Amino acid sequence: MTLGFNLNMDYKGIDFAASLYASIGNKAVRSYERFLTYSNKSRLYLDRWTGEGTSNTTPRASTNASNNYLFSDFFVEDASFLRIQNVQIGYSIPSSTLEKIKMDKVRLYVAANNLYTFTKYSGYNPDVSNANPAAAGVDLGQYPQTRTYTLGINVSF
Repeated sequence: MTLGFNLNMDYKGIDFAASLYASIGNKAVRSYERFLTYSNKSRLYLDRWTGEGTSNTTPRASTNASNNYLFSDFFVEDASFLRIQNVQIGYSIPSSTLEKIKMDKVRLYVAANNLYTFTKYSGYNPDVSNANPAAAGVDLGQYPQTRTYTLGINVSF
């Protein structure tokens, strides 16, 4: 299920806008972990098998030839998420003030894109997509969404 939510508010020259995006019930495969044996590992491996009486869910850490690269449900996770996609706060200078300086509109704003993603997915980005539609949900180690902050001014004469 895919959900979206948009909120726009305006009060006495101050405006606020936010958009949220959610995906619920999808699974993702951390495929990049199966073949990158010499790479850094996630926090999940701190509870790995280290001998009798330890974890039965996380395999031992190994860089030699082993069957740890074989596909199993160990690499499949719930990739549900809620992302704060965009937040913007602005202030428009009152028109009575702008008339004196012969301007139509001046608006100052600050915005943040991809502010935060709430998820339990341990990979980089739960919103996994590939160029191949048949491979949707397979995480090949793409970079996470970049967070962007913007400070701006809109001016109309």
